[in-house]
Amino acid sequence: MVAADGLIVPSFHLVSGAREITVLSADGQRRQAKMLREDSKTDLAILKIPGEKFPFLRIDPDSA
Repeated sequence: MVAADGLIVPSFHLVSGAREITVLSADGQRRQAKMLREDSKTDLAILKIPGEKFPFLRIDPDSA
């Protein structure tokens, strides 16, 4: 996760062509995700999992 509201940024090649995307969280729960954006050139996708607040990894270039 990159945001508490359920945004995930996986590699595009992992989810390209998928009809359904199921995400398995660290606590063992499975949740359906929706593809919001995809870019094959950068090999990135943006997925969204509906639900409550999630633990996430903060990506902050100013913290280095």
